[in-house]
Amino acid sequence: IDQAYPLQGRLHVDGGVAKINIGTDVGVKAGLTFDLLMEKEDKALGNTVTATGGIGSGESEVVVQDFPLDQLPSTPETAWYVRERMAAGS
Repeated sequence: IDQAYPLQGRLHVDGGVAKINIGTDVGVKAGLTFDLLMEKEDKALGNTVTATGGIGSGESEVVVQDFPLDQLPSTPETAWYVRERMAAGS
């Protein structure tokens, strides 16, 4: 089921920290990786988004590889999308 339904959420920057609007309540844990998308149906941009230690029940702090924080959306209303990265062959 996990492979058919990867975790999805929205990403924005709050106080200089990249965050996604999903957390432990749906299975996010430190080290989990996501693809970054500008729109829900877009192709992934190729940047890796990784959940870090700041994970709550409904929000998680993340690190976005090779993408300046000041170029990411700064409000939940303009947030971009993340989709759980599935292992090759999944």
